[in-house]
Amino acid sequence: MKYFFLALTLFFSQTAFSGSGKTIIPTWESNHAAFFYVTNITNNPISVNLKLYDRDGNVINLLDWGYKESFIVDPKATNKFSIKAPRSNRAEWGFGTVSWENQSGDDEVALIMYTSNIVYDNKVAVNGGKPF
Repeated sequence: MKYFFLALTLFFSQTAFSGSGKTIIPTWESNHAAFFYVTNITNNPISVNLKLYDRDGNVINLLDWGYKESFIVDPKATNKFSIKAPRSNRAEWGFGTVSWENQSGDDEVALIMYTSNIVYDNKVAVNGGKPF
């Protein structure tokens, strides 16, 4: 009986993590504009939740920049959006988190993401460029 419950626990703990994922955006910077590219590598629409933090660790309200925290990325598509520096010309930078959920399937990985800075043309591959 003990082995039955162990097997049942292992099964449900594994399926609980199927179809979703999360990773850290190690850095982003906006002297003029920071670009974010989110690519869905699955055959299903993916619900994405993005949370950005400024250099002091405060959550950035993406609605102030014209974006929602949650959005859908269509199958085999890339969403691109940018954050422009405020009129004060003060550079902005920070880090973030991105999480995803697949309502239609149980993909183990779904997204590839990177950030880019228009001034220095540097690119940061989120999760080391590996799907997450």
